[in-house]
Amino acid sequence: MLTQLSKRIVWYFAASLFLLINFCNLVYYDQHYWPWPLTPLRVVGLSFGFILITIAGIWLLRLLWPHLTGHWEPWVLGLALVLRVGWVLVARTPPVQDYLSLHQASVAFAQGVANFATSNRYLANYPYMLGFVLYQGSVIKLFGNSLLLLQLLNSLFSVITIYFVGKISRQLYGERAQILALLMMTVYVPNVVATSVLTNDILAVMFFMAAIWLLIARPLTWRTGLAIGLLMFLGNFIRPLATIILLAVTLYAVLIALPTHRHKYRYLLGLISLLVTFGVATVGSNMAVQAAKLTPQSIVTTNTAWKLAVGLNSKTDGKWNEADYAVVAAGKTAAERTKLSQKLLKQRLAQPEKLPGLMAKKFAIMWADIDTMTSWGTKKTRIPAIIVDALCIIQRAMYVILTVLVSLTLLKRPRGAANLIMILLIGYILIHLGIEIQTRYRYFAMPLMVILASGAPALWPVNWSDK
Repeated sequence: MLTQLSKRIVWYFAASLFLLINFCNLVYYDQHYWPWPLTPLRVVGLSFGFILITIAGIWLLRLLWPHLTGHWEPWVLGLALVLRVGWVLVARTPPVQDYLSLHQASVAFAQGVANFATSNRYLANYPYMLGFVLYQGSVIKLFGNSLLLLQLLNSLFSVITIYFVGKISRQLYGERAQILALLMMTVYVPNVVATSVLTNDILAVMFFMAAIWLLIARPLTWRTGLAIGLLMFLGNFIRPLATIILLAVTLYAVLIALPTHRHKYRYLLGLISLLVTFGVATVGSNMAVQAAKLTPQSIVTTNTAWKLAVGLNSKTDGKWNEADYAVVAAGKTAAERTKLSQKLLKQRLAQPEKLPGLMAKKFAIMWADIDTMTSWGTKKTRIPAIIVDALCIIQRAMYVILTVLVSLTLLKRPRGAANLIMILLIGYILIHLGIEIQTRYRYFAMPLMVILASGAPALWPVNWSDK
């Protein structure tokens, strides 16, 4: 009974959230990302246009669906690699702002600078980024300071991520869904453009998707729990997102999977193995980097108070801003910065009447605005503004089709491990109601959306395979 109730709650919650996302897609437009003034008439025209594009996209999918077979897999993965390598070679995106700071710290580490972690202001304020710096620095130390090599590695990791997303879709919905997921991930604009940005999202998400595939595709024993825990650790070492994932995995395991599992003790042992492995690896790595004097700070702490303080700033719609950063960065030590963050957070919480409106605005921005990864991938490049505008519009059209497909999948209550994907998305969406938002942070959520979207044709009442 508890399992059925849990599944129903997850289903209702996910369906409601994506209904809201689809509504926001049709009514929310940020003037900053559009090349012409957004008059009311133009907004109506854009919404109508996206509706027509979505209908056309689903019609084309109906024509394509019967022909999607496993033979497509190597060709689609090859296309994904060609698109990403081609973009990297054409864009030649230089690292800027945060990415430049991380790259500079990586170069300093490769050159043997002893205080590379404390002399870099960004890394001193965000020590949990050290794992990514060590990865980039190791590549630079081995092969030289080549931006192109790091970007080409991004391309490879992106394709490996696509491979695992396809495998997860196949496990949940079948072979055709696998190829559809591969196609959607291959051509989604921000997923391509991100490869020329020295972001930690790409490598981290590769590890996370590999862990999710292993959890879904293999029986959870202490051995698979060990492997999943290590993959989660590696992803978290690069970008700290595992807390959300592990919470979702635990809720799914305890409330949905375990009660109906034939081998409960073996499954529970696997879950414990997963959590213990992750915990031991995380604590061990934290002790190791401090013992090696790579940093005097803990790399486990992510300063939650700071993320919430920024996320609850109603004046900036929960986005990063220089004013808040200047207040907190004035602290000379991590403890001082934490205290300043907590003080700032208390100020925000002292005005609870502003929170509902702020969260509604943040939801619309985070899940319906243009993905800024396109902007980051084209900063300080020679790509004409008209091309950047076109990429943003194409991205929005793709995103609208994708979220509609997710909603169509959710018309029928998903079964089995699809509940895990829904819990992950629900958690990721809800947490961004509180913490800082940037639409490029959707990078982790997009593969999960693609997995659900790929199941839409397989779950529809019309058997397209007979057409």
